[in-house]
Amino acid sequence: MDVSFPTLYKRTEIMYLGEFEEEVVYALTEDIYRQELLKLFKLEFFELETVDKKVEELYDTIKENEQIQDLMTTMENIYGDKVFSFAYLFSYDYFFLFYPCIQDIFNNKNPDISELIEKINL
Repeated sequence: MDVSFPTLYKRTEIMYLGEFEEEVVYALTEDIYRQELLKLFKLEFFELETVDKKVEELYDTIKENEQIQDLMTTMENIYGDKVFSFAYLFSYDYFFLFYPCIQDIFNNKNPDISELIEKINL
């Protein structure tokens, strides 16, 4: 697990959305997003089954964290199953918000899940 880098895909999206066609920006940022997932899980190729397995392994590793439990309760109320809900946090729309929480946990800090919960409850 590599938690030493900042996520850039969403910043890139925001920076270029007004300057270039949406399709171009989303193609670029989708590629950056996938590269960031690969870096997090220390993978060379994006294979959905492998990424899903790594997400499940990460869930098993951090599911006892109190803030993650609170987040999973909120997610479960909306999306159902906790493992599915956890995997959903790795989607393009949420990963940039969830990744700092992962960083905090691996750096022995309490993650701030407030922004995630606010966005989920919208």
